[in-house]
Amino acid sequence: MHDPLPAPHGRSALPELLADSDHLPELKAACRSAVVWDLTPRQLCDLELLLNGGFSPLGGFMERADYESVCRGMRLKDGTLWPIPVVLDVTEDVAVRLARTPRLALHDPEGTPLALLRVEEVWKPDRRAEAEAVYGTTDLDHPGVAHLLEKTHTHYVGGRVEGLQLPAHYDFSEARLTPRDLIRLSRPGFAVAIYDTREDFYLAEALEYIDAWRQSTNDNPVGICGPIGPTEQLPLVARLVNSLDLDVRSAHFWGMDEWFDTNTGREVPVTHPLSFERADRAHVAQCARTWHRGGARASRRGQAD
Repeated sequence: MHDPLPAPHGRSALPELLADSDHLPELKAACRSAVVWDLTPRQLCDLELLLNGGFSPLGGFMERADYESVCRGMRLKDGTLWPIPVVLDVTEDVAVRLARTPRLALHDPEGTPLALLRVEEVWKPDRRAEAEAVYGTTDLDHPGVAHLLEKTHTHYVGGRVEGLQLPAHYDFSEARLTPRDLIRLSRPGFAVAIYDTREDFYLAEALEYIDAWRQSTNDNPVGICGPIGPTEQLPLVARLVNSLDLDVRSAHFWGMDEWFDTNTGREVPVTHPLSFERADRAHVAQCARTWHRGGARASRRGQAD
């Protein structure tokens, strides 16, 4: 039977980073003699995605060559597409200690050891240059930039991760599915489809819009509430509507609301780097170039845009 699931990104199989039972005693002993680091909530999420294969093909936190390659061109040093650095930031004191003991035991906030990082490299990055390269701005109104420049520690540590266990969760346990869990859901009559988020994901979502709108009538109109944030599927929707000559007069689409600034008690302005309205305006302009209403009027509108 043909396997409908694509290979993991950048690999033929998911990386195996969790230690088997035979290796666990040795790994636990290595953790006891290692430098200890209590993970921040953000780092805990990164570690979980490394251990469960969600960050395939990464086998650990990035070393400097991969980090610089990603900042420079959104690719790992081997050419694999990767959009943003996955690094472990630590204090200068820990960085100095790792020079003597290149092993870092990664603990959750309760002190439970989760993994051992075999340290290959420690360096002090230029975080402002990273912000400009990754986010295209050093504006602290951008949450990613604010976290990088104001909450990230001074040094980065790179190396392979060996996992003892996944982080513990006590809420939404049924919904916390790893890539392997998703694959196991497939069974006769219930197929799991995993989309390539670079291309196929947006096309798949666009087709869901089209399939729904095909069933829309004046007596039974179909409305779709779109996802939060920039919506890369909308230009594809416009192209498909045009190609299929689909009548969408009874179809409806609503975009999600705007970010809310808890400091001001108001929606963020359109000038905010992550403003949905800002993103929507750009997409509307792009769709207007693609979406035609017929005749010369549509052509003139496209040229005007």
